[in-house]
Amino acid sequence: MMSAAQKKRKISTPHGAIAVCIAFLSLLIFAFHSFLHPADPSFRPVPADTAPRPNARILLVPLDGRPPCRQFVINAGKIAGYDIIVPPTELQDYYSQPGDTKNMQDWLKQEIHGSRAVILSIDQMLFGGLLAAREKDASPDSIRELLLFLRQLHTEHPDVPIYAFSILPRLTPQDTIDGYEERKDLIKYSRLVGRQAAGLSVDEEEIESLAARIPANSMEKYLSHFSDSEKLNEQLAMLAADGVFRRLILGQDDGEAYSIPNIEKRRLKAFLQEHGISEQQVFLAHGADEIALTLLAEIKCRETGFTPQVHVEYNDSKTADNIMPYMAIATGAMVEEKLRMLGADTADAPDTADFTFFVSTNDYEQDTLKSRALSVQRLEALAIGGYPTAIVDLSQHFTSDETLLPLLIWKDVPLNAFIAYAGWNTASNAIGMGLNLPIRRIIFMETEKYDGVERRELKPEEIQQIAGRAGRYGMYDRGYVGATQNLSLISAALQTVVPPLEHAVVGFSELVLSVDFDLLEVLEVWSRMPTVEPYLKLDI
Repeated sequence: MMSAAQKKRKISTPHGAIAVCIAFLSLLIFAFHSFLHPADPSFRPVPADTAPRPNARILLVPLDGRPPCRQFVINAGKIAGYDIIVPPTELQDYYSQPGDTKNMQDWLKQEIHGSRAVILSIDQMLFGGLLAAREKDASPDSIRELLLFLRQLHTEHPDVPIYAFSILPRLTPQDTIDGYEERKDLIKYSRLVGRQAAGLSVDEEEIESLAARIPANSMEKYLSHFSDSEKLNEQLAMLAADGVFRRLILGQDDGEAYSIPNIEKRRLKAFLQEHGISEQQVFLAHGADEIALTLLAEIKCRETGFTPQVHVEYNDSKTADNIMPYMAIATGAMVEEKLRMLGADTADAPDTADFTFFVSTNDYEQDTLKSRALSVQRLEALAIGGYPTAIVDLSQHFTSDETLLPLLIWKDVPLNAFIAYAGWNTASNAIGMGLNLPIRRIIFMETEKYDGVERRELKPEEIQQIAGRAGRYGMYDRGYVGATQNLSLISAALQTVVPPLEHAVVGFSELVLSVDFDLLEVLEVWSRMPTVEPYLKLDI
């Protein structure tokens, strides 16, 4: 238990933000923004000139329209006392449909006046979103136009800091390189060249053989994607050096320990060092989806002068050295990176920390599952002791048997005692967000959605699907549903009888393409596989 002095210290942190979200790779990104307001007389408020104004506006140009890139930031902004203003949905990307980059610039110029800050995705501004950036090539003219626009925006609004981020290309070849064998060869080539560049022993004849087998146009397209990205990000880094950006984050998407993307990243690091550009100006990071949320956390910490003190614990002695799927560095290095990115300091114990960051990365092949029971005991002790704790709960093989959450629920540990829970499929993306936690009440804050063509009201079946999450079976006798607007629509939809589905389509998984068989043979086997009602097989 905490002593009275320790408790007094914990509520004396600057007005406002006990970190609520962390996502790190091996999971963690974090967003320090939910500020508690205890009534204890020892509470020390932030001076009025640094406290955020009510409903301060922050503009967000998101990486894409997915919830972690857009809606999570909006929700976190409400916790932190900000109105996060986002572009109209018709300007943003929609799945594979790119956003409207020209009108996005016009929207930004119109909305920036009176804003506290701008969080800006270069991929959205230049390509129309993350998926478009993975496929499209930006012309030199479009790049020059964007760079000029950003300089002018800063010149016209020098008091509005711009926090920008750009995502480096991933290892996987562009979808427009669609040959099955050449995609496999390119991935293998990239890994071997990455190992060679890192000074490791490789079969050089195999590299030469792969290079000769890959069609020249596919090889050129693949390699130019990285070289073009490198040139773009060097120019963006110079904008940061010139003060156009308050900070620029260069994120590595879906990384591996050895690959061509790592070569690009090392060159960018050398470029930054050569030009004397500090980490406070340009930060090279791992991850993509969580970066806007991290920048929001940084803005909050800057405004309050708050330096989070974080105590890190791992579930097993091997955890810090684990390299999780889609990651280029070990879990411990990722945790250190995310803390450094936010400007947080590490604390030796929960008593001296603003919160404890508990990281679990179980792997049955490494025989770490036995650590789960001890981890649950430790987390329960932290909760009972009143120590704010955020949990990162990762699985090497994407299975619940390797995670802590089922045991926490089974042991009836009070999950709402923890300040954050993150358990995404990729560690760097996991955003302190409880997945599949017990939910008693669902509140509809919107009753419309953009379906790729227009903004329309939710259909009865969509409302029923969302509302059905309230009152998890076996945990609550009943669930509750409410709305902040258009309650009559919600009520009517819940009483509507929706006809049952008659068929379900079984798709052809891309994972099948990774098996080491001839593609035609794989497709023939798929075509012969029988299906039973109500399932229909996707016709390929």
